[in-house]
Amino acid sequence: MRQPSVSFDEVVRAATGLIKSGKNPTVAAVRTAVGDRGSNTTINQYLNDWRASLQEDGLQQLPKSLPEALLEPMETFFNVAVVEAGRQFESAQSEFEAEKIRLVSTLAERDDTLADLRRRNAELESFSHELKDQVDRQEQERNALTGRTKELEQRLESAVRDLSESERLLEQKTKDHEAAFTRLETRYQEEVERFESTISEYKEQARKEEERFNLQNEYWAKEIDRSRRDGDARALKLEAEKEQLRAQLSQSADQTDSLRTLLQEAEKNLAGQRASTEGLEAQLLHMQNRSESQQSTIIACKESYARLRAEHDSWEEKLQLQDQQIVELSEALAEVQRQSSSEKDEPGGDQT
Repeated sequence: MRQPSVSFDEVVRAATGLIKSGKNPTVAAVRTAVGDRGSNTTINQYLNDWRASLQEDGLQQLPKSLPEALLEPMETFFNVAVVEAGRQFESAQSEFEAEKIRLVSTLAERDDTLADLRRRNAELESFSHELKDQVDRQEQERNALTGRTKELEQRLESAVRDLSESERLLEQKTKDHEAAFTRLETRYQEEVERFESTISEYKEQARKEEERFNLQNEYWAKEIDRSRRDGDARALKLEAEKEQLRAQLSQSADQTDSLRTLLQEAEKNLAGQRASTEGLEAQLLHMQNRSESQQSTIIACKESYARLRAEHDSWEEKLQLQDQQIVELSEALAEVQRQSSSEKDEPGGDQT
């Protein structure tokens, strides 16, 4: 905004007033006296012109109320004072110019500093925007990690609940299997004892039957051998009688019918003897079949014992498999707990 103008006379009156009041008529004091009108350059120029006119004229305007006797010494004093004031003013002006140069230099430096600060401020603002973008991205990532962490926590809680339920079911199933295995083992032991007892009884019975069978075999072998010998003897006797009868038949035709009758009776006796021999042989075969049946019973007992033993081994394998499953479930539980602890220790988990 342009400063209000001031005249040369107003500056001279203000300077004279200041001198009369014992003050130095500086640019700032004169500008204040004229009501802060005019620029410092204009007032300074008017003051310099005024001082120059005083030095050229060698006269100063003094109040007309002074006595004539004091007028000359006062004018001299006033001139000296004005000269001294001019000298001081020039010195002050030189200092002012030096200060002005320093201030201009300082202002230039400050302008440079301000430009540098503005540049740095622009850089800081750009960096601030980048930081804000990074903060926004970090916030988004933190929110995403928070959501992920909550999801993982929910999944972990669900997994822990499922694992707890699995452990409970596994424990219950293990108890049921143990109880079933105990019952099966008890039953197996009872069956083994019963079969061992049965096998012992069968063995004892088989031993007795074998002894009785051997005795019967010996008896029937003797009987068969005796019967064979008797039959052979009777057969020889009948043959002899047959030969005799044939001889007699050839000698006497009258005795033919009688001899035929005797021959038929002898043949019947021989057939009866043979039938008796065959019956003894059938009894011997029946005894052999009974022995083989007892041997089959013993074999069946052994096979039943082998089946029970195989069933026992199968149950033991199932229990071992269940033990292995329990170990695998325990390892899976430990792995889930370790992953849960690891996820809680991650930076994303700490920001939650």
